[in-house]
Amino acid sequence: MKAETQRGGRCPINSHALNAFRQVRGKTLAELAAEVGVHDSFVSRLERGERQTCTPELAEGLARALDVPMTALLAAPSGGR
Repeated sequence: MKAETQRGGRCPINSHALNAFRQVRGKTLAELAAEVGVHDSFVSRLERGERQTCTPELAEGLARALDVPMTALLAAPSGGR
């Protein structure tokens, strides 16, 4: 499935969903980060909302690692103009 992206090809991530799915799956930040090939601090920043977007490839990798549809991790698009 193709990710809905913002300008610049970035996917908006729902930080609360990412954190909840990771915890339900029993994965640590380090385990999830290693599975998708990023530093654990990057995943931590996504979960805390300090980073609000990531590449479509990373969003797909996170969804695969957490065994959820990618749409479950995406934040609602902002209505800005």
